[in-house]
Amino acid sequence: MENSNTKEEFNSIPLHFCKNCLSLNIRCGEDIPDFCEACGSTDIIEANVKDWEELYIKNKGYKYLDNGRARRKKSK
Repeated sequence: MENSNTKEEFNSIPLHFCKNCLSLNIRCGEDIPDFCEACGSTDIIEANVKDWEELYIKNKGYKYLDNGRARRKKSK
């Protein structure tokens, strides 16, 4: 089966993430405000994948997908 979605289309889909720690692990509920599972913050923002990744690199110093490699380099 052929996938017709392009990288640009995928990257334009909005993400919800924590403004405090940039986590993508956001809990949403009808009776509670949206909050970050990682740090508990309720300051949740929305942006596309590219903008989130740029914020992540600026804040953490490495790409999210390179996280394991970055941790291994630090421990050496």
